[in-house]
Amino acid sequence: KELQKQWFLNEFELIADWHYITSPNGWTDNHIALEWLKDVYLPQTEPRDASDARLIILDGHGSHAQDEWMATCFLNNVYCCYLPAHCSHGLQPLDNGIFNVIKGAYRKELQKLASLTDSAPVDKVNFIRAYAKAREAGMRKQIILSGWRFTGNWPINRHKALTHPEIQPDKEKVVERFKTPSPPQLHSDDTPKTSRQVRDLAKHRSRPTRQKYSKIVKGLEALEMKVAVQNARITGLEEQMAQVQRGKKTKAVPNPNRRFMAVAEALTAGEVLLGSKEVEIEVDVDEEVESVIE
Repeated sequence: KELQKQWFLNEFELIADWHYITSPNGWTDNHIALEWLKDVYLPQTEPRDASDARLIILDGHGSHAQDEWMATCFLNNVYCCYLPAHCSHGLQPLDNGIFNVIKGAYRKELQKLASLTDSAPVDKVNFIRAYAKAREAGMRKQIILSGWRFTGNWPINRHKALTHPEIQPDKEKVVERFKTPSPPQLHSDDTPKTSRQVRDLAKHRSRPTRQKYSKIVKGLEALEMKVAVQNARITGLEEQMAQVQRGKKTKAVPNPNRRFMAVAEALTAGEVLLGSKEVEIEVDVDEEVESVIE
């Protein structure tokens, strides 16, 4: 929850361009996101020509979708493009190559640490040392560019994005969905559950035995018919309930891409965003929310 420089003075000197910050629960929040935007992203990506615009690709995390974030980006000629929900693992370049390399290198550094001393904890100093080496292994130009190519972000390739293996449905599940189920085989020790299974058990039996099985089959068929009628009635009632519920308004999930455009229009029109507080801006959101700006 707090950070003291004396914990790792040498590491601060060796990695002077790193930024450190804490939060009460260890997770990022709106404040941290804005600090990163202002102190890291904007200075490090400043174009030579101030009139050149920048594009930042984001997921839909709440810290990226706040009005103050969007306003800060727009006022600095930075345009936000939000990835579709639940697709960042397939469309985010960092998740496709860079993070995997960093994770592998970080594990190797921890293994080296464990081989030197059996009881060395992964404390703050050891973490910074190990992660710094892992970051050097993963944050290389070749790996970064490969992540952009693999996801189809650059060069732009819609086919790569739409056919990414992490976004495709499981082929086995798709096949099973359209596969006609075959009747289950009944073994000698299994209890029959349908009239067909009872009829199969009667095969190759004596005539008196088959007659008794036939009576059982007729009784089961009558029960099966009754259950089928009841199931049909239940299905009809469920459809009626669904029609009633469709008439009720459902809360649509706001599209951050539309939100960014609304904030940009408000700023262009001269409206002021009051600090970090959310400003109510009317945005038309369809029930089927668009995920990508066409």
